[in-house]
Amino acid sequence: MMSQVPRVVPHDGEEKIKVHGGWLSFLAVGGQTNGAYALIETANEPSTGVRLHVHEREDETWFILEGEYVFQVGSQTISAHAGDYLFGPRSVPHSYANRSASVARALIMVTPAGFEGFWRESARLGPDVAAHEALGLKYGVKLVPYREG
Repeated sequence: MMSQVPRVVPHDGEEKIKVHGGWLSFLAVGGQTNGAYALIETANEPSTGVRLHVHEREDETWFILEGEYVFQVGSQTISAHAGDYLFGPRSVPHSYANRSASVARALIMVTPAGFEGFWRESARLGPDVAAHEALGLKYGVKLVPYREG
């Protein structure tokens, strides 16, 4: 049963991990939301982001706090700025990249929770693509192969 006590996370008190091109800050995770969702703040350096992939288990929602991101969700390419909200349903390929000249930030909500484990484990893997692909299978996510041309 989830606690009925309010939870406050000071900006310097949340769990942060370094990832390729930026960092992730865990504001709420499955153990704190009874598995309902995870809420993460991301900060991405210019020209960095997340490769095209598909979640089998989770929907992903983004709220842009700062900067400009370009998303691909399914067949749509979407430019998103501070204040914009996007929804990426499970089973639909998606990616995003910071197109700003400086760090861009967004809130990511993953429903249901659980995928935060992927990010924690992924941060320890380094640049090994095969290891990330194997980890993705554990968490029900597949990388979409790059296309030539």
